[in-house]
Amino acid sequence: MLAPASLAIIGACFSGDARGKAIGTWSGLTSVAATVGPVLGGVVIDHLGWRWAFFINLPIAAAVTAIALVHVPESRDDDATGSLDLLGSTLITVGLGLVVYAFVSSGSTGWNANTIATLVFGVVALGVFLRVESVVKRPILPLVLFKSEAFSGLNAMTFLLYGALGGLFYFLPFVLIQVDGMSATQAGLASLPFIVLMVALSRYSGGLVYRLGARAMLTAGPGVAALGFASFALLPDLHYWTGIFPSILLFGVGMGLTVSPLTTTMLDSVPEKHVGLASGINNALSRIAGLLAIAILGAMLAFVFTTRLEAHMSAAALPASERTAIRAQKDAMAGAHFAIPRDETIVKAAYLEGFRAVAAACALLAAASAITAAITLGKSVQPSER
Repeated sequence: MLAPASLAIIGACFSGDARGKAIGTWSGLTSVAATVGPVLGGVVIDHLGWRWAFFINLPIAAAVTAIALVHVPESRDDDATGSLDLLGSTLITVGLGLVVYAFVSSGSTGWNANTIATLVFGVVALGVFLRVESVVKRPILPLVLFKSEAFSGLNAMTFLLYGALGGLFYFLPFVLIQVDGMSATQAGLASLPFIVLMVALSRYSGGLVYRLGARAMLTAGPGVAALGFASFALLPDLHYWTGIFPSILLFGVGMGLTVSPLTTTMLDSVPEKHVGLASGINNALSRIAGLLAIAILGAMLAFVFTTRLEAHMSAAALPASERTAIRAQKDAMAGAHFAIPRDETIVKAAYLEGFRAVAAACALLAAASAITAAITLGKSVQPSER
């Protein structure tokens, strides 16, 4: 509820170039918060325990509530009437839940009858959801907005790019902690270059969209991010300074050039009265993208890991007892522990190959996002022309 509302308030309170700068600040701080979380989370977990990672939200929520009551002006759509779209909300929740559960389950149980049935029911629920949204009076997802090529393109590229970002950032800490041997605090600190780049670039990239145009910014940004994702798959090793750090720099620059212009252009692509709705749709899609990416890419990682693990064990000619011991901890992936060092080396090598496959998929998603922007924003009205 908070993220779409905060963006809608900015849309209501600012316009023109000031809106671009305000959205740039919002985008930068949003990214900083999302990235600082793992840093602070690592410190908290290492020194206080995992329960404190949840307790820390209470004082933060109290501070946000106090600031909102004192400083945030009220804004509403006076024409908004009618009941909430409870049926649509239920269908989208059930549909996404079943689809995600199916992909998560497939990583451990495979695509058996139950997993396939779960996926089918989830897809059917999503299809019914789209049908309901096309006929209900006040839909949670007004399909009419997607008649705009620019709005549709911007949300499509959001889905692709945030799927890549969410998927990679979910699996990267496992590499840092379980393969490279970092502590939770060190793994959190590893993302600091991303924070610096987002702060430095987001504040100004939102305003640049008015000068350089949406298509140029939103093609270049995801393109650079795609190079960053690809470097995870292609660099010779994934130690921090020789593999992780340069990759983080690349997609940090790409995301810094993308997030604020994307949000600015998206809000400028709809009428003023739909700014809140548009921001809600875009935020929801970015979160759904991350959710699905973790589930689907997780299934991909599990498949590659299992396949390569068997190949490595065969190449090493391991005795049956060692193979049985490794298979017994297969679900732990890179977190497995073995008495024999070569067993642990084989498991970690297989996990890295799985991670590289995920990184390559993320690079393709980011590249598809850049292509989508180049195609759909070619004839769109630039923000300065509104």
